[in-house]
Amino acid sequence: LAARLADGPGVAAAGFRGRGMNGSFGVVARTDSITRLAAGRPVTLESQTIGLRLPFGGLLWTRPRSARVTGPAGSMSAPVLDVTRRWQLAVYGFSLLCVAAGFMFGRRPGRS
Repeated sequence: LAARLADGPGVAAAGFRGRGMNGSFGVVARTDSITRLAAGRPVTLESQTIGLRLPFGGLLWTRPRSARVTGPAGSMSAPVLDVTRRWQLAVYGFSLLCVAAGFMFGRRPGRS
């Protein structure tokens, strides 16, 4: 618990432990899973966390990967589509398009 409090919320979960703010850089990729019971069958949800540690803080990005259901006939795995990530990329692309259009068609000094 002390390592989690020292690094901030969520940082210890991504594999950053106890180095403090000493100017170090690092990238960590990790896959986590959690198992729950649904309708009497174990369902395992997997997620992927990518972390970037910088001297002034850090960044964590967690996304869903797959769901695995285990039953009497065996186990079945299905990928989880991350709709939020797709919308984020669409919004970023649209904003980049708007900035480019602003530079292309914006008013220039000396033109009327």
